[in-house]
Amino acid sequence: MNTTPEYLHFDDLDDWDEDDVVVVEIINNETGNVRTHYPNRQSGPQPIEEAFDEAHRFLANDPNIRRIGVFLHSEAQWAPMWGVLIKRKQSLYSKPFRV
Repeated sequence: MNTTPEYLHFDDLDDWDEDDVVVVEIINNETGNVRTHYPNRQSGPQPIEEAFDEAHRFLANDPNIRRIGVFLHSEAQWAPMWGVLIKRKQSLYSKPFRV
């Protein structure tokens, strides 16, 4: 069984309109911010590991959250140790695919 986490990759936070996705906004390779639509909140900057832990707690405890997304600021790079990024296509009717 594969236990590597998978995350939807958002190119732009304006593209994030799904209420069932909590987003880890990666500010740089050390700092992240967790965002949810409902309630409309942001965690504030925190270490990356804590941001991913918080997002996973939302996924485990909130029945309305079904996926975790990621938005990378230009200063940040994805680290494979965090998991697998799934590219989110622009179409609302298409399925995500691995990058």
